Amino acid sequence: MPDIPLLHLLHTTQNTFSLSEDYVHTVLIGIPFLSVYNVYSAMLRGIGDSKAPFYSVLLSSFVNIGLEIWFVAFLHWSVIGAAVATVASQITMTVFIVIYSSNKYAILRYKAGSKLFDKIVLKEGCRFDLPPMLQASISSAGNLVLQRFMNGFGTHTVTAVTTAYRVDSNVMLPILNLGSGISTLVAQQTGSGEKKEANQAFMVGTIAMALVALMLSAAVIPNGGSLVAMFGASQEALNIGKSFF
Repeated sequence: MPDIPLLHLLHTTQNTFSLSEDYVHTVLIGIPFLSVYNVYSAMLRGIGDSKAPFYSVLLSSFVNIGLEIWFVAFLHWSVIGAAVATVASQITMTVFIVIYSSNKYAILRYKAGSKLFDKIVLKEGCRFDLPPMLQASISSAGNLVLQRFMNGFGTHTVTAVTTAYRVDSNVMLPILNLGSGISTLVAQQTGSGEKKEANQAFMVGTIAMALVALMLSAAVIPNGGSLVAMFGASQEALNIGKSFF
């Protein structure tokens, strides 16, 4: 497979370079499935169904965690195991949401001969998606800068932080998707002129997110080291992972 210049730019350590290449090449397989999921998830939220996207992500989280533990801790597939688990979870949630949408909503069923491209829809979509796209891009760029910085501390730190980030990303999923559901609800109420209901949804949603975040933090912070240890990290990496949380 071709070399990945970005890994050189990030100062990836020599003894993890090949593993990083294998991981990137594997997780890229899941990008098309993730794109399909995002489209269906947005459409479902647009028509008022925010439960299905949440359930699909919940299913994906369980599949991801279960397969990572199985592949990494029991089968010792190392980095490839984590990557395969991630792709499998993305495929699972995409298949789930497509089947659900097609069965429940006739408007979301693909029909032969249907129009696949609409300039007006594309223009409106780009206009509304630009702010979240910039937000996500800036966040991702920041993570790359942080990763480049952490790579300078050696393999143990990279292992600890990367593993801790995987735990953190799974913990964050309920918060992110709850926030997405609240955002959709507020947008729907605002669009229909129900400003009072939109404000109520915003306030209730903010309180709910704060409570969920506090509960997850209370569960993860004291047990962060144990969660990192489940992925087979070394003792030195484990000690670093504890301080991460």
